[in-house]
Amino acid sequence: MKSLTLHVGHDDGFDSRLQVALDLARRFDAHLTLVQPCLAQDFVAFDMAGGAHFVAQAYAAAEQARTEMRKRVEADLDNESVNWDWQMIDGASRIDILAEAARLSDLVILSLDDDRRGAAQPGRSLVGDLATRSRSPILAVPPGCQCLRFGTAMIAYDGSPEASFAIRSAAHLLSAFSDVKIAEVEPGEYPLTDAADYLARHGITSTIQPVPGGGKSVEEHLVIAATGFGADLLIMGAYGHSRWREALFGGVTHYVLAETHVPVLLAH
Repeated sequence: MKSLTLHVGHDDGFDSRLQVALDLARRFDAHLTLVQPCLAQDFVAFDMAGGAHFVAQAYAAAEQARTEMRKRVEADLDNESVNWDWQMIDGASRIDILAEAARLSDLVILSLDDDRRGAAQPGRSLVGDLATRSRSPILAVPPGCQCLRFGTAMIAYDGSPEASFAIRSAAHLLSAFSDVKIAEVEPGEYPLTDAADYLARHGITSTIQPVPGGGKSVEEHLVIAATGFGADLLIMGAYGHSRWREALFGGVTHYVLAETHVPVLLAH
């Protein structure tokens, strides 16, 4: 894990995900690329006659705010023992910009906003969009998370292509954890020993941890287990069903992103 991409924004979660990114960069001697999207269309106003007008004054104010933020963060980064670069990128959407920037990234670091605040944050929507758009794994950082501890990592494994890709994507990261648990909620077609054997070949010792079932859904048990195990990281495949199907009818990814209180590594 040598190339990290961090989404830069003015949302409340930025400082938290920056600290997590720095923890990873220091731990793995990785290069950190900070990507700051610049969206001109956010400053286009539409009138009742169907016309569109660029609000130059608002854009200039936003540009000044971006510049000031960059100076502040760069001043902090200069005191960190990590390699980094900063990219301010114009584009049609955050997703387009981040997906393009993540092409050769080992991990993209985003935030999960706290929906209970009622704030208009990009968090969960951005994570979901990028998880289905990019082939790079995503680390979704919950609000208030100030660091990434390398204690217990919990893997949600069911043998699916998405879950298998998540384990392969996380192998290097898992080498830094002192305890790796492979959680089994329901016996699947593929034995969990396959995942344990794969990790062992990468020098990672893991334990298979059955999760008591009954009375709740798989996703509910996963969130409860992550809390019970004291997990510092949850690793899972993203959107085994289509994202829109999960949004309409529910699903593991949709639920976990809404309820988790620990960082989640997603791969699709």
